[in-house]
Amino acid sequence: MTHTESGRFPGLKDLQIEWEECLSSEEGSRAVTGALAHSIRGTGGKVVPVLACPNPRCQGGGFEVGFLVESMASERAEQRTGVLVCVGWEGGAGSREALPCTRAIRY
Repeated sequence: MTHTESGRFPGLKDLQIEWEECLSSEEGSRAVTGALAHSIRGTGGKVVPVLACPNPRCQGGGFEVGFLVESMASERAEQRTGVLVCVGWEGGAGSREALPCTRAIRY
């Protein structure tokens, strides 16, 4: 994965982001809770702001986790769960054939 790191959180000592890819019914019969688990760790205030989308047809996509870390840091929250949908698209950008990428992760 290629990520840009951000040093916007100098007071952050340790960070762990855990997520699972949510597979649609056409991609497999596995339940969301058993699907492709991932984890990354960050230290020293360095945060990966966007996790790469695993969809090979996705353009300009990814999962924006930087704002989650920012929100959690300002609230002094230690844990948060939710679902993020990829911000990318499939097909030609700006064309009538372009469709939103619907990949999602549960974090």
